[in-house]
Amino acid sequence: MSPVESRGRMVTQNELMIVSGQLLAFVFNAILGTTMGDNSHVWRFMLVIASLPAVFLFFGMIRMPESPRWLVSKGRKEDALRVLKKIRDEKRAASELQEIEFAFKKEDK
Repeated sequence: MSPVESRGRMVTQNELMIVSGQLLAFVFNAILGTTMGDNSHVWRFMLVIASLPAVFLFFGMIRMPESPRWLVSKGRKEDALRVLKKIRDEKRAASELQEIEFAFKKEDK
């Protein structure tokens, strides 16, 4: 969960990383196609190399904690506070938990 004051920068970084990854994949595939163009299995190498980041992302997501907002929606406020304390200081975590609870109350009306 990104703090409000840095969300714009983080969204921009995310988009930049996506586009950079696409460019890198294109360049890498062009190099493979040029150097191994006579090999009929070159597309398999391209596919395996392109799938590696997805495999790393999958294992990274296993370690990812649940969203504090989702935890609050399920009535697990203590767990939400615990997750927030991992990424924020204690005062900021409590404040952010109150904001999440207020947003849910406002959405219910």
